[in-house]
Amino acid sequence: MADDWKRQLDALHEGLVRREDPAAWVAEADAVDASRRYPNLSLRGRVFGIAELDPAHGPHWRLLKPVVDGMPQQARDGLNSHLWFKAKDDTTDPGARRELLAAVSVLECEPVNELEILSIRYRVVSGEEFARSNADGLEPPRPTDPEPIDASWQARPEALSPDVG
Repeated sequence: MADDWKRQLDALHEGLVRREDPAAWVAEADAVDASRRYPNLSLRGRVFGIAELDPAHGPHWRLLKPVVDGMPQQARDGLNSHLWFKAKDDTTDPGARRELLAAVSVLECEPVNELEILSIRYRVVSGEEFARSNADGLEPPRPTDPEPIDASWQARPEALSPDVG
């Protein structure tokens, strides 16, 4: 019975950390240590993005637009722009173009959170943004945090999504 907490913790981690990946275990241990050193949570609130479920890319949802917008309407506006440019640049089929532009019209008039266009489902998705802190301030970057692809302070023309997959 003394190791019951260990079995419960192992059961929780079963799907979170790949057991054969030692780097994942180090990152997990670093996160646990940080949660003890920085026990307070500072919430920013919800952030929004767009996910798509495209049968051509498989059975799983994937992010189309990063989950960084402060309001759901900003995410809808991004979807509106995506569909408009898709109708303008990515198709020569008049029927497909009509369907895409009909969805653009809907997004201009209604705050819809899910659409299906040309067998692709689009959905507004959200998440919570937070930071850990203690009496000394916010938690600094951890040694196990991934490094940016381009370690530069210069503005990039097209920033990569922090939400891979």
